[in-house]
Amino acid sequence: MLSALKNNIKDNIDDNFELFSFNEINKIPMFLKEKYNFYEIIILDISCILLEVKNDLPSIDMIEKNLKFLNNLKKKILYFTLIKYLHIEKKL
Repeated sequence: MLSALKNNIKDNIDDNFELFSFNEINKIPMFLKEKYNFYEIIILDISCILLEVKNDLPSIDMIEKNLKFLNNLKKKILYFTLIKYLHIEKKL
């Protein structure tokens, strides 16, 4: 799954990035860990939290609520649903 994520970032965002395990995962509540995979990405020299949706795409309202909570971590957040969208496209 991680290699697919890296390939999608390279193909659709930028070739030059670093992707790591998110080392502050203990600060994330369980309800968010159940919905998303968390990574740290450095892209364009900016450290961000990358969220990858695990299952069904949440509603816009739910995304906003989750991002507000995560903003307390004081890092930029990239909300990554590209894998999910590409998967849906292939089904059509």
